[in-house]
Amino acid sequence: MGAHSQYVALRSLLQKKRELKMVLRIGVVGAGIEGMSTAINIQRQFIDAQVTVIGADFSPRIRGKAGSTNCGAAFIMPEFLAGTPQELQKQWTKATHDHLVKIYYGPDANRLGVNMASGYALFTEIGEISKGPPHWAETLFGWRKATPEEMSVFPEKFLDGWNFGTIVVNPGIYTEYLYDRFRLRGGKIVQRRLESMDEIANDFDVFACSPGLGAFELLKDETMMPMRGQLIAVSAPWVKFFYGYEKDDETLCYIIPRVNDVILGGTFQVGEWDTTLDADITKRILDDCTEIVPSLKHAKIVDEWAGLRPGRPSVRLEYEHRELDSGKKIHVVYNYGHGGAGVTLHWGCGQMAAGFVKDAIEKNGLRSLL
Repeated sequence: MGAHSQYVALRSLLQKKRELKMVLRIGVVGAGIEGMSTAINIQRQFIDAQVTVIGADFSPRIRGKAGSTNCGAAFIMPEFLAGTPQELQKQWTKATHDHLVKIYYGPDANRLGVNMASGYALFTEIGEISKGPPHWAETLFGWRKATPEEMSVFPEKFLDGWNFGTIVVNPGIYTEYLYDRFRLRGGKIVQRRLESMDEIANDFDVFACSPGLGAFELLKDETMMPMRGQLIAVSAPWVKFFYGYEKDDETLCYIIPRVNDVILGGTFQVGEWDTTLDADITKRILDDCTEIVPSLKHAKIVDEWAGLRPGRPSVRLEYEHRELDSGKKIHVVYNYGHGGAGVTLHWGCGQMAAGFVKDAIEKNGLRSLL
C-alpha cells in the first residue's frame, strides 16, 4: 500500500472514530428497590450510557415464579435512623414521597401497587416522642395529634396517638415496575451472585453498589446486620385505615391496607438470620392486630412471609475510589444499609447516588474503556 493509500485509510479510520460515540458502561450491583432506583436515576443522567444491573435475587415474576403476594409492609413513615443525619433523612423521604404521590395520582397506581391510606400511630406511654411532631410531619399528609374522642375507640392501654395520611406500596409489584421501566430505557439485567467485585472490575467504567445485606461479604462491611421481619397478608377489604405501635425493641404491631390485601405485622429482630416462619410469632401478630381491629379475626390469611431488612448503624451513601483485593482500583458509589426504611428512602437515595456517579465521571474524566 502506497503512502497516499495509507493516508486515505488512516483518515477514514479517524473519521469513523470521530463518528463512533464511545458508550459509557455503568454497572449497578444489587437488584432490590435501592439498586433499581439508582439504576433508573443514572439512566436519567446519562441517556446514552449502557447501564447494567447485576443481582443475585430478583422479584418472583422476573424469576418466572408468578403468584407471590410479595409480603412487604412498604409504608412511607421514616424510621429512627440515629446514625444518619436528620436533614438527609428529610431530603430523601420528601423526594421519595413526591415521586410516589405522582404515581398515585397517575392512571396506573393500582397496577403499580401504590395506594394511599390514613390512620393512627399509637402509644402506650405519653412522652417526648408521642407529643410530636416528628421531623417528617411536614412531608406526609395532615399530621396531627389524635383527639380524645378518637383515642376512646382503642383499648385503654393506648394513651396517645397521631393521625396522618401516607403512601403505601406493594414492594414486589412496584419493583417489577422498576425492572420494566429500566429495561424500556435500554438497561440490561444480569442474574449473578458475586463473591468479589474483582469478578466484574474490568467490565464497567464506574459502579454503583446497592447489595443490601450482601455488603457484609461482598464489601467486607462488618457493620451490616440482619433485622428479621415476619408478616401476614390477609384478605380484609373492609379495613381502610392503618394502625401501628411499638410494643418493645423487637416487637411491632401494625395493620396496613395495600391495593389488594392487608398486611399484619410484625417483628424487628436485630441479628436474627433465620427466615423460617415462627408459629408463635404468627399467633402473637394475629392477637395484637385483632385487639385493635377485632373484625380481623374473620380475615382469610392469604400468605405469610419472613425476611431480612439490611440493617446498618447508618445509611452508606458516598463515593470511593476503591482498591480491590487484586490491586485494581475502581470508581464506586455506595447506596445501602437502609434497614426497614428502604421504600421510604429509595427514590431520594437513588437520585443522590446517581448524582455521585455523575460527579465521579466528570471529576475523574471517565470514559468508556471499550
